[in-house]
Amino acid sequence: MKYLGLCLVLLVTGCDRIQEAIANKAAEKAVEGASGGPVKIDTSSGGTTVTDPKTGTTVTSGAAVKLPAGWPANVPVYPGATIRNALASPGGKTATLVTKDPAAKVADFYKTKSGLKLESDIDLGQQHVLVFNNGKGTVTVSLGQAGTDTMVTLAVVD
Repeated sequence: MKYLGLCLVLLVTGCDRIQEAIANKAAEKAVEGASGGPVKIDTSSGGTTVTDPKTGTTVTSGAAVKLPAGWPANVPVYPGATIRNALASPGGKTATLVTKDPAAKVADFYKTKSGLKLESDIDLGQQHVLVFNNGKGTVTVSLGQAGTDTMVTLAVVD
């Protein structure tokens, strides 16, 4: 019983390392269950990177997220946006961005200043989806509001 109390005190007082370790272990088990095998978790870069050694798929999230290795140079990140998550798999790459700019301004940037060839523009009110051809494959830009932020998901399929 005394150990339970100590654990509760540590969790309630915000022991970040313990909470991070618990979250990482939970993520590891969830990904292992989905992938059918062991995964590697790395927290050395300030974020969390989960890698499936069988497929080479990586998912990165946290404060210091960068674009996945091999990100096409002709697919720009919206200026001033923060990268929150990145995924790289044999089938493509994805990055989730956050900006304070309105979705319409972000959509206009990708339609007029990105240099990508627009193939489809779907405005669903709360969601906006743009589909482009980057010369090698398809780039999808999905936009939506999350409170005062605009969430931007860039998906590249070669």
